[in-house]
Amino acid sequence: MEGRVVHLINTDGLALIGPGSEWFWAAVSGLILTVTFLAIYRQLRLARDAEASQLVDHSMAEWTSERMIRYRLDAARWIIAGGLPATRPTGSLNMIANYWEKLATLSRRGHLDMVLVWDYLGNECVLTWYRLETYIKASREDFGDPRVWEHFEWLAGWILDRDRRSGVASITRDQAAASPEQLIGVLEEILRVEVALRSPETLPASAVQSYGRRLPA
Repeated sequence: MEGRVVHLINTDGLALIGPGSEWFWAAVSGLILTVTFLAIYRQLRLARDAEASQLVDHSMAEWTSERMIRYRLDAARWIIAGGLPATRPTGSLNMIANYWEKLATLSRRGHLDMVLVWDYLGNECVLTWYRLETYIKASREDFGDPRVWEHFEWLAGWILDRDRRSGVASITRDQAAASPEQLIGVLEEILRVEVALRSPETLPASAVQSYGRRLPA
């Protein structure tokens, strides 16, 4: 009817303070809890992302450390020389396989973001598996235990499957077999840099004096 006022929200009888206002404060409390939960979730997500990033950074640093580079050089030279059982550098091969076994176990148990591992270290994992596969299978026979480095094998398989599902070209066995000479060149270059960085000759004289002693070469 003309002149009639239509109320879209009827506030008659509503109380915001005192008796009858319980509904309002319950709604406010619910809103505050929702905002709080969202803030907590965001903080936990940021903390988890930061932790995952730190774990990947640590894994990368360990894989490219001077010690690991020396292990990898031993393995590459052994492979080029024919990979004979009598000359195998068992210690270096074990340390390399143990590195990937640890990374694979952490990934498999949900302590590492497997997609990050795939992005950052996927090719390295598959290449290393192809290069060490014969040694690992021989070790299983020697120990009579098919579980030796089983998580390493699982991770390499998971990465290859992820490549297929993502449409990414995977590292092949032929590529792994064809590149040990190139790998040695790369590893030797990295090793030279690592050795140089801890040599006092690469530091300013003031930095050497500030330590009060010569740094180990």
